Amino acid sequence: MESTSRSLASLALFRQLYDQKNNVFEIVELFIEKICYDHKLVQFTEFTISDWMKRDYGFDLPPAVIKTASSKIKEVSRINGQFVFTEKNKYKEDGALSEISDSHDLIWNKLVHFVESKIENRLDEKEKRILTQSLGAFLLEETSSSKYSTYVGAFVLECSQDKGLYKQLQTIREGFVLYTGLEFEANVNELGSWIKPMIFYLDTEILFHSQGLNGDLFLSSFNDFYDYVLEINRKRAKTIQLKYFSSTKDEIIQYFNTARGIVENESARGPMKTAMQSIVNGCDAGSDVIIKEAQFFESLVGMGILEDDSDNYFDHDKHEYNLISSKKLEELTNRYNGYDKVERILGELNKINIKRGEHTPKYFEDSRYVFLTGKGITLSIAWDDELRESCKIPLATNLTFIINRFWFKLNKGFGTNTPVSFDVIKNAQILLSSKLNDSVASKYNILRDEAKSGKLNESQISSAIVRLRAESKKPEEINVSEIDEVIDLISEKSIDRYLLERDKLNLEIKAKSEENEKVNSLAEKLRQENIASQLRLEEETSKLRQERIKVLEGKKETLFALRSIKVSAENRVLKRTRIVDNWITFFLVMFIVVIVALILRFGWDLMEPITYLMSIIGTVALIIYLIQTGRSFNLFTTRDEYLKKLYSYEYKKMELNLKKLEELEAECKALEELLN
Repeated sequence: MESTSRSLASLALFRQLYDQKNNVFEIVELFIEKICYDHKLVQFTEFTISDWMKRDYGFDLPPAVIKTASSKIKEVSRINGQFVFTEKNKYKEDGALSEISDSHDLIWNKLVHFVESKIENRLDEKEKRILTQSLGAFLLEETSSSKYSTYVGAFVLECSQDKGLYKQLQTIREGFVLYTGLEFEANVNELGSWIKPMIFYLDTEILFHSQGLNGDLFLSSFNDFYDYVLEINRKRAKTIQLKYFSSTKDEIIQYFNTARGIVENESARGPMKTAMQSIVNGCDAGSDVIIKEAQFFESLVGMGILEDDSDNYFDHDKHEYNLISSKKLEELTNRYNGYDKVERILGELNKINIKRGEHTPKYFEDSRYVFLTGKGITLSIAWDDELRESCKIPLATNLTFIINRFWFKLNKGFGTNTPVSFDVIKNAQILLSSKLNDSVASKYNILRDEAKSGKLNESQISSAIVRLRAESKKPEEINVSEIDEVIDLISEKSIDRYLLERDKLNLEIKAKSEENEKVNSLAEKLRQENIASQLRLEEETSKLRQERIKVLEGKKETLFALRSIKVSAENRVLKRTRIVDNWITFFLVMFIVVIVALILRFGWDLMEPITYLMSIIGTVALIIYLIQTGRSFNLFTTRDEYLKKLYSYEYKKMELNLKKLEELEAECKALEELLN
């Protein structure tokens, strides 16, 4: 327990020092200085410091990293292959590690109290050690099947309500990201860019992540990875390539075929996984699933994720790189339960090994080909000793590891855009979701076995399946308010509760049915009364409608008569206006003819002053008119005013009331709308 706690405290210190230095090598320098100070080392090698790092802090840094950091210490010189303090070690103990250890004691005590309250029992020292290992495994991304891993996830999720505890846990997590960046670093001089070309082969789950079929949290995690890929490829095209095997494509096609069967039969045999739910949701027919399948593969092509077109994996010259043997397959099958499953996974890993060929990388960046998976069993097989003998760098890894490597290698730092996988709360949600869905799958297998043995009838099976489906949750759907319920669901190993709930539900349904019969009887009586009332209402409505039609017809007759009078009056005005217009036109034309004739008769010299005088007289007359009337003169405006007076005169003469006409038109329109 003490060793694990110290390792976690060391990671937290690593993260806090990063805030001060913002350079990982300066942090390593401080640890080297502290080790030399604590153990009174005047001269040392990178291997000596590496050993002390493991003992004091649990760090397993590459000697190359320690060598680079040691060479940067001002007081140290390289003499005869050793680092020597040529000046006094200026390290000063500040007690930071002790303070962090104290804060983690607080986390530990709260965790123990949390677990004891949930299991309603005290933990002895042995159980506390197992619990410590579970907490360490969670924060350090180690695979753990401990009985306390569920409680650790629930505890971390509950810590989201306590900013202090959340910050401490997050500090450890981010310290681990920094540490692993150094631990797997091949070339410390290449920080800030990714140079080595690599091809990642994505498995089914990762492809589902890329399209959001496994939920928003996994989509966000994939987007973090994909954004880094795009950034790397912008600097150097096709440095990182994304592909998938034809066997993966076959698995996806089969998945969509299953989804089509569910939609067409309107039922599923068991609880559906998140991806299956995402595919089926919104589909009314099998053709809708086919469309989704086509869109899925089109989207992959649009993202540059292509199917592997190699078909020479089994050529004679590739035989020496083959991993699969009957003995190895048998041993792995016994270890991981399931021949078909192990054979398929081993086949995909075998292709990666064949791709690598004679190339045996020492560092991850040199591996060239990697299988990127979202399945725990694939990672377990890839890291199994049976395969690690021939593959120093595992053939498969997960999104979190790749994101950590990209983030560190590209020298991103912590800020507002840190990857989702760095967040301990999001990781807790993923852990609990995985445990919950595994529990649902396990219960379904029990249900299926009991159904085969004839212990359960069809009705019991259907009822239990409905309950099991409701328990499956995406990571983002698990929140603090559901912690107790989630723990109970994961801890429950039997299906008896579902069957008891069904019997209880049947009794409730029977009681409800009797109550419904009474309600239905009363409802029928009210319905009959309502029908009678409705008939009376329809009869009254019909009478009212007929009366409105008669009124409308009478108003339309009156409206027709008034419009006829209005048209007659307007025609009279137009006739008089046309006569006046013709006379005015005639006089103007005659005036021009007379003037032209006089000019031709008496000559322009005599007529010129007369025409000027006439112009002056006309202008003066107009001015006098404007002064006397106090208004401007416009021929067309004057004509319009004259026409208005004529219209008004004719309307009055024929006793036509325009206001009454407009009101009548509005009433007719309103009645027509009411009737329609």
